[in-house]
Amino acid sequence: LASTVAHDSQNPLAVIMGNAEVLGVKFPQTSEVTNATQIIVRQTERITELVDSIQNYARGDSDTFDEVDMHRVLGEALMLTERLLVKFNIRVNQQTQTNLSSVLGNANRLEQVFMNLIQNAAQAMQYQRDGALHLVAREIEKMGKSWVEVEVRDTGGGIAEDKVADIFKAFYTTKANEKGTGLGLAICQRIVTAHEGEIELQNRHGYGATFLVRIPVVSQDL
Repeated sequence: LASTVAHDSQNPLAVIMGNAEVLGVKFPQTSEVTNATQIIVRQTERITELVDSIQNYARGDSDTFDEVDMHRVLGEALMLTERLLVKFNIRVNQQTQTNLSSVLGNANRLEQVFMNLIQNAAQAMQYQRDGALHLVAREIEKMGKSWVEVEVRDTGGGIAEDKVADIFKAFYTTKANEKGTGLGLAICQRIVTAHEGEIELQNRHGYGATFLVRIPVVSQDL
């Protein structure tokens, strides 16, 4: 149902945005009409972002899984978020174990997880002068299995303790209304769960937040 509603909303949104942009061009830039059309465009863009998030959330677990190199996944995620990190003057400290085993998964979906976590970390540090993103990847043993564990740690203010329990719920967000849809971490959790993995928050309110993502390595029997 969510996927259908999101899909059917795209065409009307495109029409609204297109006509608002046309009106904005036809009137002087200082006119009330132009100001109103700019508001329409901005809010339509926000609705479009929400629709995209709903579609991502509504997707089933039918992605094709192959052997995935986590070095490449993290490299792509960093490359795609580089502009935001530079904009907020955030230092990146990357420590990646060189001999990581492959995991069984979907590279694009895993990139989505780490892009989201990096973006959240960047936004948590945007008003700091010396924000630092720590990205650590290592292979660990847990519960008799081998995992690739990726740590995404920021030096922001962390998450208020009364909000931690709800952080992975769909449509729940700690961001200002205009900056978040509340679906990012819910999507991350859904993707990680589809990979038979784990995502864990280690919160340090007032100091920063750490997200740990664990994905099982490819079985030697495969």
